[in-house]
Amino acid sequence: MNHLSALEAQSVFILREAYANLGKLGLLWSIGKDSTVLLWLAKKAFFGHAPFPFIHVDTSFKIPEMIAYRDKVARELGLDLIVHRNEAALAEGMGPDRGRLACCRALKTDALADMTRKYGFEGLIVGVRRDEEGSRSKERVFSERGEDDRWDYANQPPELWGQFKTDFPKGRHIRVHPLLEWNEIDVWRYIDREGIPVIDLYFSDGGERYRSLGCAPCTGKVKSLASTVPEIVEELANTKTSERAGRAQDREDAYAMQKLRKDGYMWSRRAGLWCRPGRLVKAPGRTCPLAIPSGLFWRGAGGRGLSGAMCRVRSSGAGGIARKDGEYQTLTDMSGKRRKTRNGEGFSRWYGI
Repeated sequence: MNHLSALEAQSVFILREAYANLGKLGLLWSIGKDSTVLLWLAKKAFFGHAPFPFIHVDTSFKIPEMIAYRDKVARELGLDLIVHRNEAALAEGMGPDRGRLACCRALKTDALADMTRKYGFEGLIVGVRRDEEGSRSKERVFSERGEDDRWDYANQPPELWGQFKTDFPKGRHIRVHPLLEWNEIDVWRYIDREGIPVIDLYFSDGGERYRSLGCAPCTGKVKSLASTVPEIVEELANTKTSERAGRAQDREDAYAMQKLRKDGYMWSRRAGLWCRPGRLVKAPGRTCPLAIPSGLFWRGAGGRGLSGAMCRVRSSGAGGIARKDGEYQTLTDMSGKRRKTRNGEGFSRWYGI
């Protein structure tokens, strides 16, 4: 058995294991090359008929050709396709101008969580690969999410010698990654071998092509003359450029994908800012309202976070004031308790507010 056939056999095995051991499943289809290969593998694994729906999380900012291609393929293959949007966020004007990570969080992460709850999916099959981006290298083939959909990447079971954990507590959401061991050139060699149709955006047009597909405002082309699948394979065998070189959110923050995947961001609709574990955002003017989970204050970097401004923290029925005062930063919660930490050490994580 050659390398591609071994990868194919492993992926088919993973798909069948997921179907046999997990609850209600769906397969995420982004219209890109990886999830299209995954669609092909799902058809092979179940003899031409995938026993679960295909899901597309539509941000409304996708490259128009992607949506046309999605509808065409779904119609031709008779796919059971679910298209889901975060309509509430879109109605409030969410978009890349609010910050790329904020936009991704609302229109991808939150939309996916809403869709999962709406349709009752216990597991999602996803076409991520370890080589594509740093945070994905930390994934497992069967990756457990908590009841709050958060990914604890620091606490995962080992998967040694092709043995996977498939028994999880009720209520836990599972992500299944059949392509985790593949790399980019494997994907294109498999597309070439199998004759899998892919969207034309991957092929050179005027000396440029898309190497990775996403939302139009955040995805750029790379210089390339590759206009066929064999030419793409040849190009990848000789390039040193990252696959995600055209992704604007990666250039904005090197750890963007890990932060989004861990789901540690909180959106402040009034301030239009993100507050993440590890830092309080700089206050615009004098006051910075932040939406945080009830009962938590997230850490702030002493000396850099508030810059002397007062930050009123609001959450469901609870809140407090964080103030920089000389050498110390002080927090007063709504019950009147005062807590201090020395500047430069940053806020600790407070509970019981």
